[in-house]
Parts: sequence; C-alpha cells; structure tokens
Amino acid sequence: MRRNKGITLVALVITIIVLLILAGVVLVQLLDDNSIIRKAILASKETKRENARDNLQLAITAMVMEDSHVFNWSENEEIDAGIVSNAKNKLNENIPDSSKVNTIESATSTAIVLVYQDNLWSIDRNNGKLTWLGEANARYTGEGEFIDALSEVETNARAKEVDIAISTQEQDGGHNIVYTSNRDVYRDDYSNEITWIVGDVKLAAQIYCSDNVMIYDGTQPYIPVMIRFYRKNDYTGGLQSKRNRGLNYVKVDGPVTMTFSTNNDNNDWAFVDSSWYNYTASSNRKCSSTNSGTTTFNDITSGHYFASGRLTYTNEPSEIITNLGGFSATFCDQDGNIKGYEYLENDTTKTVVGSNYVIDVRTYNSTMSEAQELLNTIEHTSTNAAEIFELSKAVLKAAYEDYTFNDPNNFASQIEEHITKVRTAVEAVREASGMNVPQISDAVRSVFDSAQQVEIKIEPETINGGSNMVYTSNENVYFDDKSQEVKWTVSGVTMAAQIYCSDNVMIYDGENPVYAPIMVRFYRKNENTGRSRGLKYFKITSPVLATLSTNNNNNDWAFVANSWYNYTANSDRKCSSTENVGSYFNDKTTGHYYAFGRLNYNPVTAPTDLLINLGALNADCQDQDGNVQTLAASGSNYVVNVKKYYDKIDEAKAALTIENLYYNVDATYNLALGIINLLDEEYDYSNPQTFASKLQQNMDSLDNLISQIR
Repeated sequence: MRRNKGITLVALVITIIVLLILAGVVLVQLLDDNSIIRKAILASKETKRENARDNLQLAITAMVMEDSHVFNWSENEEIDAGIVSNAKNKLNENIPDSSKVNTIESATSTAIVLVYQDNLWSIDRNNGKLTWLGEANARYTGEGEFIDALSEVETNARAKEVDIAISTQEQDGGHNIVYTSNRDVYRDDYSNEITWIVGDVKLAAQIYCSDNVMIYDGTQPYIPVMIRFYRKNDYTGGLQSKRNRGLNYVKVDGPVTMTFSTNNDNNDWAFVDSSWYNYTASSNRKCSSTNSGTTTFNDITSGHYFASGRLTYTNEPSEIITNLGGFSATFCDQDGNIKGYEYLENDTTKTVVGSNYVIDVRTYNSTMSEAQELLNTIEHTSTNAAEIFELSKAVLKAAYEDYTFNDPNNFASQIEEHITKVRTAVEAVREASGMNVPQISDAVRSVFDSAQQVEIKIEPETINGGSNMVYTSNENVYFDDKSQEVKWTVSGVTMAAQIYCSDNVMIYDGENPVYAPIMVRFYRKNENTGRSRGLKYFKITSPVLATLSTNNNNNDWAFVANSWYNYTANSDRKCSSTENVGSYFNDKTTGHYYAFGRLNYNPVTAPTDLLINLGALNADCQDQDGNVQTLAASGSNYVVNVKKYYDKIDEAKAALTIENLYYNVDATYNLALGIINLLDEEYDYSNPQTFASKLQQNMDSLDNLISQIR
C-alpha cells in the first residue's frame, strides 16, 4: 500500500508562526521612526523643501535685481491687497518652473509670509532673507493668521518649546518695562520749566518722566525719573552776582504707590553737569530728597545740572491693570522758597509728569506654563489629537501676539483674552484624554496662581556695621552693662581695655554675607609718668564659629580717638589681631581709643541646624611689656538658618502643579493658602529660640499639607 506524502499539521502551524514572526519584524523595521520607509519619507520631504527654497531664492534674487526696493515698503505704508497681489505675481513670474506660490498669508512692513510647495516661508522685506517656518497646513485656505497656516505637526512641536515670556525693554534706568514713550526720559513736550527769582538770581527747575507701561511677574518693576536745576544769572546789572543759590531739597510727591530712590547714598540727589539719565552718576553737588534731609548745596555756578532717580513698584497688584499715576515733585531752594511742580496741557493745570501703568502677568505666565507642561506630558492619541492641536494653536497665538503695549487697557484685555482661550483649550484636552476635569472656581484658581508667584523672605535690618541682622539690642554697639572694663598698671601707668558686642540675631540665607559689628577700646589713664604704653595685640578668642575681620589691612586694629563704631576708620595707631604680632603701638597719649571689627559667619558648607549659637565675645589683649589681660564675655550671637525655611517653601511650591490641582483640588488649595498665609507671619526676632521654633512650626505645617496631596 502506497503512503500519501505531504506536510503535517504541526509543521504547518510552526511554519505559519515563523512567517508571522518574520512579518512582524519586517513591519517594525518598516514602520519604526528610524525605519527605511520613514527615512525615505523624510528625505523626500527635505529634498522637496530644498528645491522649493532654491526656486524662491532665485525668484527673490531676480526681483531685487530688477528693482532693489521691491520689498522696501515704508514702515508707515498701509499694506493693502494691491501690494500683496503684486508681490505674489512677481514671485510667480520669476519662479523657474511651473510651480506657483499658493497664498501670501500676511504682508507687513517687516516681512512677507507665504505658502509654497506645502511649506511656509518668510521673506524679510529689509534684506530679502528667506526663512523656512515649517510645513504648511494642507487645509489652509489663505484665511486667518500665520499660525493657521502651519501644519498640525509643526504647530504641536512649536507650542511645546515656544518662549512664553512677555518680552520687556531693559532700558537704562528701567526694569520690566514693555513700553516707554521716550527711552531717554527727557520729555520737553510734557515738562515745562518753572522759574523763580530770589534777589538778583533767576532759578529754574524741571522734572522728567515718560509714559511707561510695566509688567509685574513677581519681581518689582521700576522706571527712570530725572530732575533738572538751573541757575540762570551769572551777572546782574553788569556786575557778577556774588549770591549763592542752590537747593535744599527736591521731594517726590507721587506716585504714592511707588518707592523712590536716587542715584546717591541716603537717597540724596546728586547733580551732574550736562549729563542725561545716569543712575550711577555721583557728585558733591547734592540735595536731599525729603524735607527732613540735611544735605544741601548752593553756589554761584550757572548752567544745567541733572540728577537721576527711580520709581519702584513695591506692592503686589490685586488687579490685572493698575494705574499708578504720574511723577510729581516739590522743589525748595536754600532760602526756603517752595515750588510745587506744574505743567500746562490744554490750558489745564497739571501736577504730574508722565503716566505709569502696571500689568499683572502672573496668571498669564502660570496659565501658559500649565499649557506647555500638559503638551509635553500628555499622551497623543486619536481621541485627543484635535484638542491638542487647538491648544497648541492657542499657546502659539498668545506667544506670537502683537501686544499693544502702548495702550495699557487694551494690552490687559489681550492678556485676559489669551488666558481664557488657553484655559478653555487645556480643559478640552483633559476631557478628551479622559482626565477628570473638576470645576475650579475663580477664587481657588486665584489663590493657586498667587501662591506660585509669592516671594516669602525674612527682611533683615540695615544696621551700621552689620549684615543680615534681624535684631540687635543696641545699634551703636556700645554696651556697658555687658562689657566690664579691665584695668592694670605697669610702672606707674594705668591702662584699661574693653570689648563691646550687643545681643545679635542674624539670618543665614545662603546668599548674603552674615556678620555682626564689634568694637574694642584701649585707654591709657596716666600721662605724667613720661613712659610710653600701648598694645601688641588684641585677639578675639571666641566665638570659634565666627571669623574676625577688622577695620584695617592685614586684619590689624586701627584705633581712633573718641569715635563710635566706624568700620572704615583708619589711623597709624595700630595693633595686631593675632598673637603673631606684625604691628603694634606705644605712646604717651592718654584718652579713649576705639577700633572696630566684624564677626563673620561664613561656613564652608550650609548648616543643617535651624538655630546656631555662636556664643559671646571674649578676647585677650597684650601690652608691649607682654602682660596679657583676659576680657570677659560680651553680648550673645545667634544665627537662624532661614535657608532651610526657604527650601521648604520651594518644595511646597513645587507641589503646586496643575495635575495636583485637578486631581486633589482641596489639598492643593489648602497648601496654596498655607503658603500665602506665611506672608502675614510675625516673628519675635529678639528671642532667637522663639524665632527658630516658629519657623520649624511653619515648616512642619507645610510638610503636613504636602503629604495630604501625595
């Protein structure tokens, strides 16, 4: 009997499985992002794009050769349909093949944006430079904005990385300004001169401030202001006037919502000859900026003198637009004549110069950041592709908006409109992606946005000789009740020494120097012995966690007579601050002599403890005969490590993500509210233990709120 020959069922199944595996491998190789097909498609697109670039560039070159001003429209020329049509026709006439420019998307005084060969291009009208903007949207019909002409892929890619910050003009003397009517401050049209006569001398004054629009993004914006003083008469009746004339003060009266500062120490105005705005300029020709100041100048010099200042917005805006008002000031000459500045406009007396507005962009920034964060993290699927595309367009339109900075009210409206559109698009993406989209009230959202932007800092005091100090028991350092005098007698000469250090509480923030002022005294009581007596060294023995620096080179002490704390004082009467004596003095002079120093806390690594007790000040001094005297402890010195506190606040802010707000709105809102409430916290700086304990409580509270989210 003959058998039938053929394949078995098992072999057939195995063969099919092997073929399926091979087919899968081949498909993966063909469809992967790095596949041959994918590479071939990209290469084809790139070749097509480069051919299109060559064609357009040839057309542009031919057009420019025919008419070198073909693209040089006047900046004020209205770009009408005729200009657009003419540009399109000329391009098509000069393209070397049969392909044509589909549409010109826009034509302005700076550029032409057009669609050609399925790509979007820009031609700079100043130099004819051709720039590829991306793949064009195949459904684009020529109606709409530039962004509508981009392909979906290009739109989504750009939106993920576009710069969302509103650009500002960092002009000389200004910060966070988006518009100013005059970058040089000088404004003749808004600032009329006021004049007055005292005796035979004519005086004149003027104030300058442009129209300014600023943005508030969490940092304080400021604007430049300038004043001018002019003594007009050198001669009266043919004889040179010998009368001095100058200013006692120029007091800024407004805007009351801004903090004023000048280009000089103590907020004095420093006048310089024939110089426009220069905030760093200085001179000896000064007057006070307040009616209680002590600085004044008067001389017989004529001519124009200018002084520069700043107006800083130090508040936190509660509305999207805040009208701060204009700049006004009062002049007072050295004779007490007071002149309130005025200028005339339409026959109406005004008391201010310039206008100043602040636009709050914090919500705009947080909304745009939220949108970009979502675009960069959301999974792109067929069910949410359309919504992602719309969100990407909303982000790009906000980022590319031609904001009307010179019209603050319209600028604010544009900001609000984009916030609404982007938020609506964000919620649509979340809903299409199956994410829970709770209804977030405006009140909750406002707290959330504010907490992300709020800056919480412990403000140190400005104490003579100290840095980053929040408390001192005596600003003048001198502290008799804590520093007992040490006396000793050598060969009939009685000497005395003393150290002074207040009770001090300082803060360590990891950025600014931390030090407390100290002072030492030496006293030679007898002068009738004829014997010289002085000091070899005055060595600080504690605190060991602090380092000493003195008021002289090589860390020598420089003693000056009858002067309280003055770190910059100098003299030839010096002694060493260490036992390695390099210089010392001895003489026959009697009286009190003082030298000054600082206790510096500058750890190599950031401290881990919240409260650091540096201890009290102790010292040894040695006279020129080798007698050593020990000086008892003076004052207490504590450092509170607020950097730990700031780091915890930063950690809490990092938990304020839009995902947390949507998924756990109550806990996220409570955390945001807890951060904001820290602004109203009050501390007892005089008690370092209580101060540190309160910080620890706040840190523990933030930890608890963060844990409720997680």
